[in-house]
Amino acid sequence: MWLGLALGGMASLFLALSYTFSGMSVRRCKDVGTFGLLCRAHVVMGVLSLIGLPFIWTPTLATHFGDYALIMLLAIVFYLFGQFCLFMAQRTVDASRVVPLLGMKLLVLAVLNLLIMPHLTGAKAESYGVFQWLGIFLTVGAAFILNKAGQRIPWQSLCWVGMTCLGYASSDTCITMFVRRLQAIGETAGDAALAGLARPSVAAAFITYVLCGVAGVLLRAHRDGQRQHRSEHAWHHRDSDRRTTGGAWLYGT
Repeated sequence: MWLGLALGGMASLFLALSYTFSGMSVRRCKDVGTFGLLCRAHVVMGVLSLIGLPFIWTPTLATHFGDYALIMLLAIVFYLFGQFCLFMAQRTVDASRVVPLLGMKLLVLAVLNLLIMPHLTGAKAESYGVFQWLGIFLTVGAAFILNKAGQRIPWQSLCWVGMTCLGYASSDTCITMFVRRLQAIGETAGDAALAGLARPSVAAAFITYVLCGVAGVLLRAHRDGQRQHRSEHAWHHRDSDRRTTGGAWLYGT
């Protein structure tokens, strides 16, 4: 229990730092843009995860790739969607105002685990006790109280925060299923490298962030290609206008 509390505290600290610096970057690096920052950040994260991946890698992850590919892909898509929405919210609102509202993610998670995921996966719905529900509603209530304590957040930013919570909650659900899938694969294949909870969790994190980095490179290249195409099109259009104007002048003379 104490180890879990310690790890949770460290995760909260690093997340708070991440939210603070991402908000500063979004507001200061306007020339890069929200999309550009998203791509660059995940390329860096992907490179760091790629360095650590060989230390946790096992051939079982490659031979059973098809068993977890879909749930991994959904985790990546929902995570990138949530991260993009968070960056959009932070363009005009400070991180200290946005982050408390992310507590609404707990309510979204509860709805997913109770009403949606059992129908999609056929698994038994999770049950929540009185104290768990009390904690969820206290967290959500505290988020709204903090929102009214100072200058109110614009409704556009609130919508972005709501979509962030949806993306994060969906990604967390998929990642949990991803880790459990890796555990099951390790048990079926008799691979001790995927035994327990720690190694499948780290493997899932490294694989996910490496692929997020690949997605960042591809998305950035696609965006740069679009910009270059628009620039070339605009240049050809201006050149065509100059030729038409010159031809008309010569014809008129």
